[in-house]
Amino acid sequence: MRPSEREAWALVDRHLHLGEDSPTSFYDKKRIAMCLAPVLEGPHRVVVEVGSGYGGTTQCLSRMDGVSVAVGIDADRTLILKSIRPGFPASYLLANAEKGLPLRTASVDALIASEVYEHLFHPDAFLEEARRIVRPGGRLVLTTPNTESLVLMFLRRLPRRWAQRILTREAEYRKYLHPEFFGDTMADSVHGHRVEGAGLREMEALAPRFGFRPHRGATWGLPFSMGFWGRLPRGLRRSLMGRLHSLAVGLRHIVVVWEREGGAGTG
Repeated sequence: MRPSEREAWALVDRHLHLGEDSPTSFYDKKRIAMCLAPVLEGPHRVVVEVGSGYGGTTQCLSRMDGVSVAVGIDADRTLILKSIRPGFPASYLLANAEKGLPLRTASVDALIASEVYEHLFHPDAFLEEARRIVRPGGRLVLTTPNTESLVLMFLRRLPRRWAQRILTREAEYRKYLHPEFFGDTMADSVHGHRVEGAGLREMEALAPRFGFRPHRGATWGLPFSMGFWGRLPRGLRRSLMGRLHSLAVGLRHIVVVWEREGGAGTG
C-alpha cells in the first residue's frame, strides 16, 4: 500500500461511518479512500467533487492537510442540503456538470467525479469543463461502471430477457441502472444512467482529446453480494474486502487518474 493510500484510509476512517461495522460502510470507505489517494499525491490546495451526493468525499477533502478550499457540486438540491455537516469546512454548489461549472478557469488543483460519467447525456461537455477548470499539472479522478467487466461480458451472451431478470429493477436503488439492457435513460431523473459506463481503454484514448494524459487506471468492485460478505467473520471480511477491492481487470467499475497537460513534467 502506497503512503497516499494509507493516509487516505486513515482520513476516511476518522470521519465517515463512525461506529459502523457493516460490509456496506467498509466498502464505501474503501471507495472514497481510493478516490482521495491520487489527490494526496498531487497538488490539492483547491479541490472539487462533482456529483458530491451526500457529501462524504467532500467532507474528507475539507479535512485533508494542505486543502484550503473544498467544494462539492451536485445537481440534486435535496442532497446538497443533506451534505452540510458541522465541523467540516466544505462548501456546496447546485449545478449541472454538462451545463457549466461555476468555477474560474484553471482554478482547481484536483477534481473528483465518482460515478458521474454514466449519468451524463453529453460526457464531452463535462470533460470540456474539466479541462477548463483544472489547472496545468492538476488531476482528475474519475470512476464509472466498467463496460468490459466480466459480469457484463457474461450477461451480453444471454438472451436479453434472461439478462433483465438477473438485473432486476425491483429494488429502489436499482431502478436507474443498466440502460444497455433495459433500453431507457430515465430522463425524468438526474440519477438515471444514460450509458452503461466506459472501459479502461476507452478512457485512456479519451484523455488526450481533452488536454489530459492518463496517469493510472484500474478496475474496482467486489465479487459476491454484501449479504455474502456480512456472513464472514469481521477480521476475515475486512482483510478479503480490502484485498479484492481493486484489481487490474474484470471488476465492475473503473477508476482512472488523469493529469492536466501543461504542468511541470508533462508533455
